[in-house]
Amino acid sequence: MATSEINNHHQEEQPFKESASKEVNDKFDQTYAESVAKEIIESTVGEEKYEHTKTVEWTNQMCEKILSKLLELQKPFKYIVSCSLLQKKGAGFHTATTCYWDAECDQCCTVKHETKYLHVICTIYAVSIH
Repeated sequence: MATSEINNHHQEEQPFKESASKEVNDKFDQTYAESVAKEIIESTVGEEKYEHTKTVEWTNQMCEKILSKLLELQKPFKYIVSCSLLQKKGAGFHTATTCYWDAECDQCCTVKHETKYLHVICTIYAVSIH
């Protein structure tokens, strides 16, 4: 056997094991994610009136800022952040999402924010890269 074949074979025999403390530290912190999202949503839209011309800017800002804060944690996740902003006029809004994932490692949370003028619904998905 060539050296590279021996090394590859050796690596396959010894599965990667993480320490217990690392596993705990690598969990998705839903409480933190929700608090970050709430803070960013409130600082972005505050008590602003719904303005169609600003909705794209607001939703992009919220998504980008939330994603940026989550990435600062340097956790082993790929994040997906989705924000919907709706004018508060009494109309119904229904949404659904389905995912095929590992329920032990992957997580999501949703934050709802309501003012006199609008609704914001932000969903954060954390998909483990381990």
